[in-house]
This record gives sequence, C-alpha cells and structure tokens, in this order.
Amino acid sequence: MIKPAYILGLMLFASTVSGIDGGHLDRLSALSMLESGDNDLAHGRSGEVSRFQMLKSVWKAHTRLPLAQATNAITAQSVAVAVMKERVAGFIARHHREPTDAEFYKTWNPRCPDETAQRFANLCKLKYNNTRKELTP
Repeated sequence: MIKPAYILGLMLFASTVSGIDGGHLDRLSALSMLESGDNDLAHGRSGEVSRFQMLKSVWKAHTRLPLAQATNAITAQSVAVAVMKERVAGFIARHHREPTDAEFYKTWNPRCPDETAQRFANLCKLKYNNTRKELTP
C-alpha cells in the first residue's frame, strides 16, 4: 500500500519537472524521448526496461510492482519520479543547488558521454505545442 504522504511527495517532485502546453519540454518527457523514443516496450542491451530504460535492479529497488508493469507509461513514470527524487536530493545535498538539465540527465545515467547529456539539455529547451503535437525551438 502506497502511503498518501509518498504520493504527495511524488506529485510535488513531478510538478518541478513537468512542463505545460506551450512551455518547455519537461525533463521526464525529454528523458523518455532520449532513452527510448517514448517506446514503452523498449529493452536495452543491459536489460533496461520501460520508456525510461531503467535497470531491473533500479526498478525493484523503487517499487514492489512486477517488472511486467514497466510497459505501462504511467507506472514507469511514477517509478522514474521516485528514482530521480532520490538522486536529485543527493545531488542537492552534495552541491547545494538544483542540477542543470545536463546534470539532471547525468544523475539518471552517470556513465553517459557529455554529448548525450547536452542532447538531453537541448531537448529540455524545446517547446511542445500540444495543439499541433510538435516540438519547436
């Protein structure tokens, strides 16, 4: 059973990474886009699952839900939020500031090349037009 305080914490964290129509692409959308092209059925070379390409060990450490639920976009997002809430808190504790977009991505995938983190940051700068369903600079 998920506790109401935990759900509230997830909602508050999600509000800090979520964009709005006409606003910049939110970090979770950019993460999903970069990791899997928003493919809920994606599987990585190292066994990563979901649109966010989480290692199975990360999934299991942050939820009791079966791994089969990783193909559900909403479930995968809630687990990704829990993971990033923990990791961003660690970043803030170490650096005494919020991470930049590139640093946010590096907390997700610490071994990624700097170029990939910069691609993520560039995605976050794009604007999403919900009416036309497109990204624009």
